[in-house]
Amino acid sequence: MKEVVFGLCESTLQMIKDDTTSYPDFRQYFFKLIQNMIKHCTAGCFQLDSDKFRTLVLTIIFSMQHVKPEYMEIGLETMSALTTLLASEPQVATVFYQNYYSKVLKDTLTVMTDY
Repeated sequence: MKEVVFGLCESTLQMIKDDTTSYPDFRQYFFKLIQNMIKHCTAGCFQLDSDKFRTLVLTIIFSMQHVKPEYMEIGLETMSALTTLLASEPQVATVFYQNYYSKVLKDTLTVMTDY
């Protein structure tokens, strides 16, 4: 099941990643899907192989970088939920922070300080 859902995510990401304006309806619901995957399918997300998990994290960062406040907010909330859930998985948290800490911190601070 997680492979089917993630296949949908990869194809949608390929469709919207080149600019931040095309397919606005897809974007909002796609980012909500990612948010719900993090909140409700955490164990499945943590079991993804490293390339797919990387794509998931980069998708969250991509949503944080949008100029539309709704998309940016979804991304920030999703990243917050992910980092909160990592507290209960110390082994996953260690790998996550070793690989993504500086990028997540940099991009979050950029979003939060850019007006």
